[in-house]
Amino acid sequence: MGPVFRPAPLLLVVLALSACGVSESKGTVGGTLPSCANAGSAVDLPDDLSKLPLPTGSVIDHTRKDAAGNAIYGGYVAGDVKGAKDYFERELPKAGYEVGEGDSEDHEAEMEFDGNGAEARLKVHDVDGCPGALTLEVATT
Repeated sequence: MGPVFRPAPLLLVVLALSACGVSESKGTVGGTLPSCANAGSAVDLPDDLSKLPLPTGSVIDHTRKDAAGNAIYGGYVAGDVKGAKDYFERELPKAGYEVGEGDSEDHEAEMEFDGNGAEARLKVHDVDGCPGALTLEVATT
């Protein structure tokens, strides 16, 4: 009788996970906004947000004040929550902003950031009935 092949336990775990289709989703961000987003014309950002990196195809199309008088800039981003979250975590520091606390769920992600004279919080959220589009709000504090 010849030698018996016994695969290493770690190899068996890797093979089992591969067979189950377990993989890390990379997410998507940027590109053309779906027409169902109904994005308007772009508005200008203030100087302290002028370096805010936005994925290709994004538009900030409105502004308002919250109850405390803070300015909120809103618009749309093409992609999904994971892709947008990863994009902002990677690109904000490159633009001179420091990323602070944040959280993420299936349909939304939020994070604080500051730098370039700004203290702000951004939030992306799925657009109901419009796959591939996210709302984006940037609130200054």
